[in-house]
Amino acid sequence: MSHAPMIRAAIRSRTRVLHPCLAIPAPTVVLLSPSPSLSLFLSLFLSRFRSRSRSRSRSLNTSTSPIMSSSSPATVAPGSAVSEPKPQPLSAYEFKEYNRLAEHMDAFHNHFRSSWNLLYTSASSGRRAQGMSIRAFLNAGLEFVSHLEMHHSIEERFVFPDLAKRMPEFRNGLERNPSGDGSKAKSSEQESKRRKAAELLQQHVKIHEGMEGLRDYLRRCLSGETELQMGVLKAQLDTWGTVLWTHLDQEVLALGAENMRRYWSLDEVRKMRM
Repeated sequence: MSHAPMIRAAIRSRTRVLHPCLAIPAPTVVLLSPSPSLSLFLSLFLSRFRSRSRSRSRSLNTSTSPIMSSSSPATVAPGSAVSEPKPQPLSAYEFKEYNRLAEHMDAFHNHFRSSWNLLYTSASSGRRAQGMSIRAFLNAGLEFVSHLEMHHSIEERFVFPDLAKRMPEFRNGLERNPSGDGSKAKSSEQESKRRKAAELLQQHVKIHEGMEGLRDYLRRCLSGETELQMGVLKAQLDTWGTVLWTHLDQEVLALGAENMRRYWSLDEVRKMRM
């Protein structure tokens, strides 16, 4: 018996499975009893084809699912601290250049410390220092107030505004010399500035409040309006001594090398004048 008709039927069947659109329709339907070997071939072929179809379908479904790659960058939780790289140590030369303003400022401050100590030691002991006359002692106190006021005025007008461009420690605060018109609007605006000012500028305000009280008392003593009493002088100095000494130290630290290098380059610091 020839197997040709069965082979042609198998080819048509295979063509329909692989390429349904290209299947060639047979004009007649031939019902044959395939041989056992041909039936086994067809069975194995169809089984393998269905297995491949199911595998491909699973692959497509899996590829459309979102997958978290193990190499994906880790997300940083909002607000988590990010450590800043530690700056390289300054050389001796670099430290000296960066620290120049601090040294210059400290020289002025040492003069104010010396003047304060003269007044406070005398007021605490009840005896004028260095055997000074009353007039010389009172004038020394008034000079101290005048020099400190001038020093702060120069800082606030010429030094702090440039530093405040990058350094929050030197932001502008309450102006100490209002026009004197007494308007409530101006007072309200000044008070608002004071609340927003950096600590160094707030210290200026408190220091000058104490200075005004000291100047008024020394002037009244010098004019003979009232008698100089060391206890009264000491009490007046105590009202603002702590903030003054804190300010003298804190301002120098703010201008120190390690803080200045955070905001300015070495060339920029060299160009600064005080």
